[in-house]
Amino acid sequence: MVEKYKNQFLQFGQNTGIGNHFTNGIHELAKKINCFLLEKVRCLLSNARLDKSVWAEAIVYASHVINRLSATAIGGKTSLNIWSGGAAEDYDLLRVFGSPSYISAKDDKVNPRAKKFVFFGVKRNMKGYKLWNPKNKKIVLSKHVMFDETSLLKSTISQRVERLKTKNVS
Repeated sequence: MVEKYKNQFLQFGQNTGIGNHFTNGIHELAKKINCFLLEKVRCLLSNARLDKSVWAEAIVYASHVINRLSATAIGGKTSLNIWSGGAAEDYDLLRVFGSPSYISAKDDKVNPRAKKFVFFGVKRNMKGYKLWNPKNKKIVLSKHVMFDETSLLKSTISQRVERLKTKNVS
């Protein structure tokens, strides 16, 4: 069956003057890039102590960040620069994935003044943030957000200290 389509594809190329080159190199490169991205996703989810149910948001943010990093293979430019021809202008929007985030809530005098969310990324073509509400499991977009990025770092350090204490006691 595959051979039939391959022959049709080759024939189409000959009829239209398109050269055909078959290689596994591109397939291998795509596999390496996917593995690289998934490793970043594992790190993001682990650091934020989020489960794999939100992996899609993590992969979107990981690729967003990676596309803004310079690479020696492309002359120190970023992937975004090569693809679009322009430089990224949203570095100030980069935050720690999964960090606690707060939006002002002015409902009434008794309720808390801010609602707590989890940072999931930035909204493309909008200067704002994608935030996840863990209570109703919905994503909210907002421009006016306060971040508590250090709380993830503090809790990670305290977990490591506790693990070291339990190892030394044993």
